Amino acid sequence: MKRWGIAVVAWGLLAIFSHANTPISERYQAWIQRIPKEINITDYLSVVVISEQKHYLFHNGELQAIYPVSTGSKTRYKGDRTMKEGLWRLGRKMDKDLAPIYGVRLIFMEKYNPKTQTYKETNLAFHGTNEPERIGSASSMGCVYHYDRDMLKLYDLLPRHSLILTVNQ
Repeated sequence: MKRWGIAVVAWGLLAIFSHANTPISERYQAWIQRIPKEINITDYLSVVVISEQKHYLFHNGELQAIYPVSTGSKTRYKGDRTMKEGLWRLGRKMDKDLAPIYGVRLIFMEKYNPKTQTYKETNLAFHGTNEPERIGSASSMGCVYHYDRDMLKLYDLLPRHSLILTVNQ
């Protein structure tokens, strides 16, 4: 009986970690299938994989970079602030008069509503952080924290309305 239990646990762990061994081109194809047909995929597509705490940046379907991030925490703050799966796009950009928690740059995220087929600005954003030691763990207030050096690149590189897909796997 003990061997059976160990086998079940091992199989479960294999299922969780096997995504990391799937070629990125296959993962990309699976991810873009989640985007509704009425949405045109933008030149730049960001995929934030919540379980990995990573931001995969694609340009015209080719992987450009992988950034470590921090997404929403379930327990650090009052209320569950975990990042949900969904489709977003980049909105308004800010680079002046930011509170220290936002680091050097901030780009608001607009959430896609499939019922109305529209986007709405939210209080969530891609931004830098004054807590770089938390990057790599789900510890934000709901936003997607990046290292400041990465946010400086992304802020200049990514056009407004570039798509973001948030996925668990």
